[in-house]
Amino acid sequence: MSAVIGICAAKSNMGKTTLICRLIPIFAQRGIRVSVIKHTHHEFEIDQAGKDSYQIHQAGAVQTLLGNAQRWAMVSQMPQALEDDQSLQYLLQQIDPKQTDLVLVEGFKHSPLAKIEVHRAALNTPLLATQDKHVIAVASDSDIAAPCPVIDLNQAELIADFIQQMMAQGNSHV
Repeated sequence: MSAVIGICAAKSNMGKTTLICRLIPIFAQRGIRVSVIKHTHHEFEIDQAGKDSYQIHQAGAVQTLLGNAQRWAMVSQMPQALEDDQSLQYLLQQIDPKQTDLVLVEGFKHSPLAKIEVHRAALNTPLLATQDKHVIAVASDSDIAAPCPVIDLNQAELIADFIQQMMAQGNSHV
């Protein structure tokens, strides 16, 4: 089973995606294959109006797979509207464990999975770690008091080290 670690924040635009994009090449260099599940509150399309695959999806196909020799992507309708926790479990089942060592989950802040909270002091947001026992560390741009380890947000290598340590201890699964 792949390790799963959430990257969460109290609100949007705190730097979750930026942190994930900094962690991925570090893990790749260490031989750790990373997959990402990103939560969105909005409807989305990965295709463009007018393209054949878009028309197929719009016509009612429950799954549309685009592929070539280098990559593939699938748009799949959820079987029903799910709560976030159920949705995350469903999405995790779609990740191929043969190709993935670590799944970074962006968002899903209320789901019961081990999470690292991104916190920026200047934005004056409440610290989730004080209320959520699943937050195992805070990545912050300032020295703050927290009920778990605080890691410098600007030190992605240290955050990667922490995640690897959690993986080695088996503390990184949903």
